[in-house]
Amino acid sequence: MSEQTKLELEILNGPLDGYSVLLEIKTEWTRQPGGLLSFPWDEELGEPQMLFVPGEQGWQAEPVKAKRGTHLLRPETEDHLPAVLQTDDIIKASNTWLKVKSISD
Repeated sequence: MSEQTKLELEILNGPLDGYSVLLEIKTEWTRQPGGLLSFPWDEELGEPQMLFVPGEQGWQAEPVKAKRGTHLLRPETEDHLPAVLQTDDIIKASNTWLKVKSISD
């Protein structure tokens, strides 16, 4: 996997519904303000909730010990984390939903 691989996530609800975020490096999904995937209005998200990590096999979703779980939803299945992400995956934690829009070089 190239170090230049990018992960584009679409936010599916809340004040940023419809916005996309482009990740190029390891990124925390958190409610703490200041990061690319910061959702301070979602009081149930962990600090952090999950990590998005580029790796040899692709972008991985890696859970951390958060109060509430993180769910990876795929067509007709629900997979467990950690997992290598695929286009169209949906990731849900608390009241926040993200969709893997694209994975590209």
